[in-house]
Amino acid sequence: MFLRRQASAHQRAGRAGRTQPGKCFRLYTESSFKKDLQEQTYPEILRSNLGSVVLQLKKLGIDDLVHFDFMDPPAPETLMRALELLNYLGAMDDDGNLTPVGNIMSEFPLDPQLAKMLVASPEFRCCCGCVARACVLQQGAALRVGQAPQARARQAPRRAIGPRRVRHVR
Repeated sequence: MFLRRQASAHQRAGRAGRTQPGKCFRLYTESSFKKDLQEQTYPEILRSNLGSVVLQLKKLGIDDLVHFDFMDPPAPETLMRALELLNYLGAMDDDGNLTPVGNIMSEFPLDPQLAKMLVASPEFRCCCGCVARACVLQQGAALRVGQAPQARARQAPRRAIGPRRVRHVR
């Protein structure tokens, strides 16, 4: 386990001895604790890509995103990056209105880039491949396997489907 925030370290230490006597041993020095670890975790809305949030708010008819009552308002730069991304993907026009493509993209519970990939895939006749890639990219952490079964895991799609049809699997 690797803690990056002092608040997380304090919370972890508070769990020791909660249900029965216990101790918490920290494997770093006090000076490292004070110097290397940040005090608090920033709210998720300040750390994340707001493309999906902006797309959903636009779908709900909320046009004034700058004055929207967020619990923790995002930085204006983050909001502008999300608007630029959605404009680049064709989900919004230059006036900030949702386009027909953006309306379809907002129906997918995915990042805007993956939603755009799925919306555009019929045009290129690659729906199955795009759906598979979207699943892997959206849920990538769930697909990690240990070192020992890695070779078998890589070979499983080839055994099931055949070597010619699965080119995106190493």
